[in-house]
Amino acid sequence: MEKQVWRYMPLFTCLIGIFTACKKAEVPQQPPDTDPIQEKKIDSKYLLRIHQLGFDTTGARNYDSLFIVEGDIPMAKSFLDTVKLSSSDKNGRHAYTNTLLNMNNIRIFLSETFWGNSTYYQGILRAVQEWNGVTNSSLNFHTISHADAGYNWEIINATLPGGILALNDYPGLPDINGVPGYNILVDMDYINSLNLTYRQISWIIAHEIGHMVGLRHSDWDLRGEGTGVEGANYFPNIPVEDYSSLMRAIFDINNDGSVLFSSYDRTAISTLYPLHFCNLQTYIDLPNSGPSGTISGSIYPSYRGSVDLVEWEITNNSGFSYTYSDADPEAVIPILAPGTYTFRHRIIISKGCTSTWNVRTITVL
Repeated sequence: MEKQVWRYMPLFTCLIGIFTACKKAEVPQQPPDTDPIQEKKIDSKYLLRIHQLGFDTTGARNYDSLFIVEGDIPMAKSFLDTVKLSSSDKNGRHAYTNTLLNMNNIRIFLSETFWGNSTYYQGILRAVQEWNGVTNSSLNFHTISHADAGYNWEIINATLPGGILALNDYPGLPDINGVPGYNILVDMDYINSLNLTYRQISWIIAHEIGHMVGLRHSDWDLRGEGTGVEGANYFPNIPVEDYSSLMRAIFDINNDGSVLFSSYDRTAISTLYPLHFCNLQTYIDLPNSGPSGTISGSIYPSYRGSVDLVEWEITNNSGFSYTYSDADPEAVIPILAPGTYTFRHRIIISKGCTSTWNVRTITVL
């Protein structure tokens, strides 16, 4: 649920019952009587088993029938071939919560704190666009900056316990992070102190959205998080640990955020929310009323992602009519005289889905 920062390498781990100690001997042990030039590449299945036993595979060396891990720990290939790892053993596989979303159009409200900050706004938009870009998924994410348009989730700036970048809720558990309603809490002061880029912020937001739709940390069991009240269910079509997953619990400060989803992340999303039907909505992100300056000007679809067509129709009882139909998502609403107007809006997106018309009555003061 929480996103922390990885600054240090993990400590070495002992496996009780197999090795007597992790402490290095006072007299350095010599490797097997094998020419180092004859070291061979380690098969991935052995690397996985070594990892599953709790050891760091970085720098592991292969001397035919024997591996040397963590610098001085011998591990026989025959042992790895025969050691029993039951299905209940920790394995770092993707998992999802017992309860999932009961909607597929999610409006995320952003206050001026976020849309008025270009770094965070860019990061949030990119995260939402990446989520909307997952093929074969029925989820559609929208950003809303006017509460009058209605919303489902909110991103809130909050001071969080030390080392935590952001917190989330889970489907069916709207208050689990301590704030009523479905929210993503972001510690902007802490993030700013780390000088993170908008791409890194997009990674953090995309990760928290993953929890909000029911994804657990992909390494939840390796971290000993437990199933918790939210539950944890393995994906049958993701049989291995995913080292590049967006849902890894620890954010590596060296991760530049250029890549968000792994292929297994995309599999997980489309498995939970397959694209059986579109049910695409769009929303008019404007206040119910306001001066012309707050209504007129550039306007974009609430849906953030690739669009094939954007349509707007604005009319009033005095004969005013404005229409817009173009692949460019930016429409420009002309200066409107005081009065009451009917706004109609719909989009067609690259998934082949056409939204229903969203209709709102807006008063220009």
